[in-house]
Amino acid sequence: PYTQALFESLPSLEGDPEKLPTIPGMVPSAVDFPEGCRFRDRCSFASDACQIEPKISELSDRHLAACHHLDQAAGGKA
Repeated sequence: PYTQALFESLPSLEGDPEKLPTIPGMVPSAVDFPEGCRFRDRCSFASDACQIEPKISELSDRHLAACHHLDQAAGGKA
């Protein structure tokens, strides 16, 4: 979900360059990540499960993800 939000915040030729979506919250310190999922404070899918670090899942040969909410983020397709 956090990666999806990052991609949505990229400018596009079709969109309004003055109104890019933003990700709420502060970027965590690179030397002092929070326990659990390091993106939970800025993720719209965050829940109590995110207090625990998620396991890495292999989505394809070249795509790994670590999220407790992969099914929800993919609309039930993960």
